[in-house]
Amino acid sequence: MVRRSDRRNRLFAAVSCLALVPWGSAAEALAGEAKPPAVTEATPGLKRTILQKTDVPGTSYEATVLRLDLAPNFEIGRHTHPGPEISYLLEGDVTYLVDGQPPVQVSSGGSISFPMGSIHAAKVGPKGAVMVNTYVLEKGQPLLTKLPPQP
Repeated sequence: MVRRSDRRNRLFAAVSCLALVPWGSAAEALAGEAKPPAVTEATPGLKRTILQKTDVPGTSYEATVLRLDLAPNFEIGRHTHPGPEISYLLEGDVTYLVDGQPPVQVSSGGSISFPMGSIHAAKVGPKGAVMVNTYVLEKGQPLLTKLPPQP
């Protein structure tokens, strides 16, 4: 059985390895075989586009980089991820609501990260938002688990 602290150490090691992983394949680019980003989920007010998905060398993890386009005043309900999340806001304002903590507002050019299992939600500002999120997850795990609203 893997202890939780051992699992976290492996995740942090996996994240640090990402700096060594090239963005896309040079061979694909040279051969003209690079594929356009895939829209993975489009719901009213939210569009997720996969920008990059790559194995983390020497682990059973993969990193996924997504672009999220969020409509004005869109609310992302409470959820959690089975690995760390790193978010960078390209445009707009987002207020994050992390269980047990005061709200945190992030504006264009700012970033925020959440450890594995952190329960959080978000409210997009009146101008909408565009962000780039990176997730490091064990292969086969879902991107997120939706949770009911806080009572």
